[in-house]
Amino acid sequence: EYYKACLSFYTDTQLTPKQIHQYGANEVQRIEKEMLKTIEIIGLSNKSFSEVIETLRNDPDQNFRSQMQIKKMFDKTINKSILPYIKKLFNLASSLNVSIEAINHPSLLKETYRSSIAAETHSGILYFNSDIHHSP
Repeated sequence: EYYKACLSFYTDTQLTPKQIHQYGANEVQRIEKEMLKTIEIIGLSNKSFSEVIETLRNDPDQNFRSQMQIKKMFDKTINKSILPYIKKLFNLASSLNVSIEAINHPSLLKETYRSSIAAETHSGILYFNSDIHHSP
């Protein structure tokens, strides 16, 4: 009931929590298939998934070369690809977006997100570690 209430409060979707969960599960399966195709294309199908990740992690060509390159990638992925789809799916306000901000903090291992409600704005904020050597 809580999840259903949150859906009602934050969106105008008519989908049930179960339908949204199933949609997510289907997307995970679709993405896994695409990943397996990509692994085959790049010639790493003889490795386990964790070995593929490790191989890519240690390949210098896979690392970002600047903070701006990281920021542009996040902006393109989130604001140009993901959010338009989510806005359409849930009929959300077109002014909603995510600000991308670099921070250089040793304790930030991965990216962290601050919701628009917590930030008291119409935009959420995604913080990423600006140390390009920290996390490929």
